[in-house]
Amino acid sequence: MKARRPIRHLFGHVPIMKGHRPRKKRRRFQATLIWTLFFVLIILCFRYVENEMMPTLLAVSNMRIQTVSNEIISKAIDETFRESNINTDDLATFYFNEEGSLISFGVNTVLVNEISAAVMEKISIKVREYQGDELYIPLGRMTGSNIFSSMGPKIKVKIMPYGTTTIHYDSAFVSEGINQINHRIWLNVEMTMQVVAPLNKTQTKVNQTVTLVDRVINGNVPDQYINVPKDEVLNVVK
Repeated sequence: MKARRPIRHLFGHVPIMKGHRPRKKRRRFQATLIWTLFFVLIILCFRYVENEMMPTLLAVSNMRIQTVSNEIISKAIDETFRESNINTDDLATFYFNEEGSLISFGVNTVLVNEISAAVMEKISIKVREYQGDELYIPLGRMTGSNIFSSMGPKIKVKIMPYGTTTIHYDSAFVSEGINQINHRIWLNVEMTMQVVAPLNKTQTKVNQTVTLVDRVINGNVPDQYINVPKDEVLNVVK
């Protein structure tokens, strides 16, 4: 009986396919490289937005913050003085010697505290009424280029009150020339506003000085100060 020939002899030499596994490895490497480059690109984009674009965005927002805060503080001051009929001459008392020279002065701390508390209450009411602002800033404006400042999609930024408002007052004498001095009493009002932007949230403090007394008096700067507060501070929570 004739022996069977192996199948490979019937069909001839069958070539072995090569390169399949290396090709799969190459594709896997290419996919990994593409994803790596993609993530690196995303990280670079975020870094660019954080380092280059966000400062411009915050600068534009801070301009609006200054305007809103000053409006709230100014309205609170105006309403307080209009409703209370306060006479600023009552805020300070001056003491002179027989020759008419100013020797000392006193600040009516009770009345100044009343004014500060009333202003704080007005600010608190207006802060609660203020629902925040929404700004829509073109993306091109954040590039810092005047050419592209009005181009691109608009990014939404929200401005709202945040934290506390603080008021403290102080007083000072300043020599204005020969035998003349300037006496001032003022309030320092500090508000905190929050900017909420995509991928970022920051707080900005706004300071405003409100003059209560600004008077020029004949005489020299006195050596004695009576009831001059060093740091009278009031706070109001939003």
